[in-house]
Amino acid sequence: MSTNKSRLEALQVLRAIAAGMVVFVHALSTYRDKVDALMPSTFNFGLGELGVKLFFCISGFIIFASTESLQPGRTSFSYFIRRRLIRIAPLYWCATLIYAAKLALQGNAPEGSSLAYSLLFIPFKDAAGLMRPVLGVGWTLNYEMFFYLVLGVALFAPRALRLILVPVAMLALAWARANGLIVEGAGFWGDALYLLSDTYLLFFVVGIFIAPISKLKTLRSFLSLKWHIACGVVVFALIGLVSASSMLRLSSGQVLALEIAVCGMCVLLSVMATSTAEHNSKLRHVVVWAGDGSYSTYLTHGFVMGSAARLLHIFHLDGVAMLYSAGMVILCTFVGMVIFKFFENPLLKKMNAKLGNL
Repeated sequence: MSTNKSRLEALQVLRAIAAGMVVFVHALSTYRDKVDALMPSTFNFGLGELGVKLFFCISGFIIFASTESLQPGRTSFSYFIRRRLIRIAPLYWCATLIYAAKLALQGNAPEGSSLAYSLLFIPFKDAAGLMRPVLGVGWTLNYEMFFYLVLGVALFAPRALRLILVPVAMLALAWARANGLIVEGAGFWGDALYLLSDTYLLFFVVGIFIAPISKLKTLRSFLSLKWHIACGVVVFALIGLVSASSMLRLSSGQVLALEIAVCGMCVLLSVMATSTAEHNSKLRHVVVWAGDGSYSTYLTHGFVMGSAARLLHIFHLDGVAMLYSAGMVILCTFVGMVIFKFFENPLLKKMNAKLGNL
């Protein structure tokens, strides 16, 4: 697959958009918890969950495409898992340990088993029956690591079979849970499998299939938009999806199908996007940098917005929740960009140089 810089940049912009959606919703929740307890809890329009699904779809494409050139065997499996652990684990472990220390200072230290399960990406249920690691946003990383494991195992098979084996495995799990073959209450590991076999897996599958679809020359010529136009279409499509979900009386199945279609289209358009003559434009540099730092933004935004909300309350600067949330998207994105530039990216380069080679 051709993965020129412009296409990867357009996909990075999409990652920044997805991260912004998650931050916006979490900011609304933080505002309600720390500033205005009377604000409706249904005020988020489903943006956060949609942002996560978009992330999973992007991940399905990027990660599957990155394995297409790998030969079958243990060497490729080891290389792939090491690279993915280096990409995901260090920053997550740092954020989790900092948050655990914060909880301990507040007299609410997490149990040792919960901390261990969280650091090892093993899903477990909280009192409400939800997947809730010590650092709350880490639940999505449990899905990511599960996807990596399934794809890693598939690397032992011939390359031609991977496009079949991985989607079939993911779809089978989602189907088994939907049809009552995987249920809660089957012990710790049974519950872990139940939590992981949610319909979120379908968005990884969509991303996987975008990899071969994006190679079609006729489709490429038809969908090849300038990167900024593609981003505009993506934003319009996401707004339309959120509006349709909130205004129309759609069943859960219809909403899921619509989300799959829109997320898949957004990723495909971003993959197909072509460059403009303005390769070094400041706007392009900033939005791509925001996408590069989207993982840092995702993991650290809770620390930023919680402190900001407390300051608002202390100094009686309470404002409109929407303005606060929009401001938090900007602030948390900036913090994520800084963390990526001065911590995450240098750490990744050092670890990949030492441990990530094939």
